[in-house]
Amino acid sequence: MGYDETIFHKDQKIAVSELGPHIRELRFSEFMIDYSQSYFPNTPDKTCDNFAVVWYVDKFDDIVIHQIYDHDNGIIYWEDNDEWNEKDETLVNSLLMYGELENQIGVGI
Repeated sequence: MGYDETIFHKDQKIAVSELGPHIRELRFSEFMIDYSQSYFPNTPDKTCDNFAVVWYVDKFDDIVIHQIYDHDNGIIYWEDNDEWNEKDETLVNSLLMYGELENQIGVGI
C-alpha cells in the first residue's frame, strides 16, 4: 500500500459539515483544535505551522486517512484506529469531502 501526504498550512481554510445543512469554514489549526484529541497549542512552541495528512487509496478505490502529524517535527496529532468518536468522524469526513487531498501540494511520499 502506497501512502500519499498532503500538507495543510495552519491558516489554510477547510470546510466542516455540522449537524443539518450547515457548513462552516475554519483555519486548519482551529479545525485540529476542535476535532483532534491531541493537538493542544497552549504555548507558541507547541503551535504547528504545517500539518501533514497521510492517506492512501484502498482496494475499493476509497481514500483512507491514516494519520495527521506536524510536518516540521513529526508529532502525531491524529491516527486511524478501531475506536472512533464523533470528532474523529467529523475530522475524517471533512478532509474527505472538502480537503481536496489529491489536488494539494505535497502528494506522493
